[in-house]
Amino acid sequence: MANAAVAELLAKARQRWAPPEWAFFTEWEIPGAGRRMDALAVNLYASRGFLVHGLEVKTSRGDWLREKANSEKAEAAFRLCSFWWLVVPNTGIVKPEETPPGWGLMVGTKRGLRIIRRAEDRGSQVWTVEVFMGLLRRSCRSSTSTMELDGEYQRGFSDGHAQGVQAGAEGEASGEFRRLVDLQRKVNAFERASGLSITKGYKGGGEIGKAAKLLLDGGPERVLRDLKWLADSADRLESQAARMKADVAEERAKFVALRRRPVKAGEGGGVE
Repeated sequence: MANAAVAELLAKARQRWAPPEWAFFTEWEIPGAGRRMDALAVNLYASRGFLVHGLEVKTSRGDWLREKANSEKAEAAFRLCSFWWLVVPNTGIVKPEETPPGWGLMVGTKRGLRIIRRAEDRGSQVWTVEVFMGLLRRSCRSSTSTMELDGEYQRGFSDGHAQGVQAGAEGEASGEFRRLVDLQRKVNAFERASGLSITKGYKGGGEIGKAAKLLLDGGPERVLRDLKWLADSADRLESQAARMKADVAEERAKFVALRRRPVKAGEGGGVE
């Protein structure tokens, strides 16, 4: 019962006979019969007649041939069931014509179980108290296992949550450390290339920041352009001043020459 093919077929059977209408049991030891049933599905509704489906799972041809040669071994389980099914992965294991009278045949598919040969409907069966109590004991063991699984799940969830929180905090700290390392790498590269030290000789790096901003805004080129404009303007002003000075000197010379010229008779006076 431990191989993967059996587990897959039982999983599909569990889906077919699912709660709340059905109670599904696997590997049930029939009290007093010395026979184990691979799976049992019990209907829980009186309106459905409390029907019972018994399953015998076969995954190899050899296993089926041994069962077929001694099929009366299944009689104890057969008598307790409304329907008795052989469940196989393919019809190469059990051929439809090989099934004993009253037995049904189902084959596993991608979507579940498909009926190849319908089982005989034997109606509701009367169980003895011994059989009924045996099933209740099996149900209690299943409930205990489920509770244990739930407990383990809750413990695993709590532990996983705590570990996740711790891992998240460690990851955040690790990320911050990586950012600091990357920043230090960039600072070291800048200091090597510039010959400057951000942490030494400057007040918090403000001066370097202003110089860097000046470079990014146009830098020395802009300053040189401004200085050239000022120098050109000064040259122009100097040229204009020189021309004005020459003009003033020329006018003064004319004025002086006019003042010194002698006055001829009849001109009516001169410049005093």
